[in-house]
This record gives sequence, C-alpha cells and structure tokens, in this order.
Amino acid sequence: MNFTELERSILTKLDKGMLDGVVGSDYRSKKNKDVIYRNIIENGVPKAIQLKPKDEFFDGRDKVIISDAETVVIFETDDEKLTFMQKYGWLMDDPDARFYSSFFKPDSSVKKRKNRI
Repeated sequence: MNFTELERSILTKLDKGMLDGVVGSDYRSKKNKDVIYRNIIENGVPKAIQLKPKDEFFDGRDKVIISDAETVVIFETDDEKLTFMQKYGWLMDDPDARFYSSFFKPDSSVKKRKNRI
C-alpha cells in the first residue's frame, strides 16, 4: 500500500508505542446512558472499548452496577489504524496525529490543503 510520509510517520510511532495510552475521555451513549465508550492504544494497537452494565441491583443503600460486559474492536491492519487516527487523532497530544486527523474533520478548512501531503 502506498502511504504518505505523514501516514508512515504515524504508523511508525504506533509501532514503537509512542502513542500508547487513553485517547480522549470516556463518554456515554446518547441513547443508553449506561453504556460507556473508551478509546485506547495499547502496544501500538488502537482499541475501541464499549462497557455495558451486566447486572444492577439495589443493596439496600445504593444502586450497584457490575460492569463486566465488554465489547472490544481492535484495529490491527495499517488501514484500520489510520482509520482510527483519522477519527480520534485530534484528541491526542501528538502534533502529527492532530494534523492528520484535521484533514478528515467535516468542517475543516485544512481539508482544502489535503493534496499537499
């Protein structure tokens, strides 16, 4: 696959673990407030995690929620990793990730310069 210099740089940083960590903050679904979404990069592999409450009960004092149900989407291939970076790169501290992600934001004025990469 032919990647641009910026894309190769991002993939190299991912492979070296330079971008590992939590991407952005946890957020909740608008439809179901009990579902929590978390994006992380672990060992150079981006993952989208969805935490659902498995069980909830009232213990006489508080509502207890046990969150054991977890759905994980793993972005393994280079194309999948770049797709993740397009969507969530703007939430990272890395300048290359932010710059790359800015090309794929719907209202970005930078999008006009996309062909210069």
